[in-house]
Amino acid sequence: MKEEQKSNKRNRGVDTRFIDTALGTRCVHAGETLGPIDSIPIATPLYSAASYTYPKCQDFEDLLEGRRSGYAYARWGTPTNSALETALSTLIGGGKTITTASGMAANFVALQAAGAGQGKNVLLSRDVYGNTYDIIKNAFESFGATAIFADFSNLDHLQKLITSTHPDIVFFEVLTNPLLVVVDAPEVIRMAHAAGARVIVDNTFATPYLYQPFLDGADYVTHSLTKYLNGHGDTMGGSITCRTEDFNQLEYTVCTQGATLSPENARLVLRGLKTLHLRMARHCENAIHMAAFLNQHKRVSRVRFPGLTSHPAHETALRLFKPGKFGGMISFDLLPETKAASFAFIDSLKLAVAAGSLGDVGTLVIHPSSTTHHSLSAEEKKAIGINDGTIRISVGVEEIEDLLADFEQAFKSRS
Repeated sequence: MKEEQKSNKRNRGVDTRFIDTALGTRCVHAGETLGPIDSIPIATPLYSAASYTYPKCQDFEDLLEGRRSGYAYARWGTPTNSALETALSTLIGGGKTITTASGMAANFVALQAAGAGQGKNVLLSRDVYGNTYDIIKNAFESFGATAIFADFSNLDHLQKLITSTHPDIVFFEVLTNPLLVVVDAPEVIRMAHAAGARVIVDNTFATPYLYQPFLDGADYVTHSLTKYLNGHGDTMGGSITCRTEDFNQLEYTVCTQGATLSPENARLVLRGLKTLHLRMARHCENAIHMAAFLNQHKRVSRVRFPGLTSHPAHETALRLFKPGKFGGMISFDLLPETKAASFAFIDSLKLAVAAGSLGDVGTLVIHPSSTTHHSLSAEEKKAIGINDGTIRISVGVEEIEDLLADFEQAFKSRS
């Protein structure tokens, strides 16, 4: 009896639906499950189908007209993507979320959906991520938008600029890349809305673990899922969260452009989210120790980390972020401030890895001047505070003693 029950639960016998068809037909159709199953998986399955079918043609029309729910074509969504998007909206604090193929796709689409284009003024933090700077200068300005860059740490100056330029869109990162400026997001959002502007906040560095700008009124919140939210360096993705009334236009823009996240990557990110709180706690803890170590080192002229009391926006970070947590990102200026010295230092690291990403469980380092911000001119880099000695660290979750020993040996090898 037990063997019979086991066999019934795990039917590996003949698919009798196609027993009378030719081999070629059986190759195509046998074993495919069309319709619901009785067992409920405790983890969201990977739905890799490119398209979905229904019993009647009328079902498709009802689906497209919004009279029934479901899926038709993977570019417009899959159950795997929907599960991730629901999880993200829940973590972010409301609204509706759509996922994209990368974080940059998320920023690009958010700017489009917010209306960046002909005759529009877009106000951005001057030290915005290099690729975001590129799409503003090389794409949206060619569409007729005007980009205005400002120091978002100076609220008095920012208010005057908003009053004089009347921006249509205000875009900033809560924690900037790579200079770790902490933007007073609630106040900037208030100022922007008072002037009639829409606000896009890139919350990649902070993550919903530290701060949730949607709760303070941001119109669009973007994340690079590639980074902390996935956390394991094995997939790419992005997300945009907006108010429910703005979602249809946002979804239409993502799907018609083909910027959709693959269900395979959605599944990986959904799995990564389950340990976000555990990983971020360790990232933050390790970063505090790393920043203190760098701050007293004779080969370091400056450390940028909001957990240090010397950081200009330390009080803002205390107010905005989870108590005692300041993120896992650090940047510092190495002495001498030359590219050769920076390259030699990074090459000497044994545990930390030189890589063009961040937010992984392992520690990653990068030289922003020659990578993330290489497209900026020397004058532009100098104006925002990036020099050839600037090194960015994404502090991982390794044992902190081993990390500090790795950095110390790298300092000594080039002293």
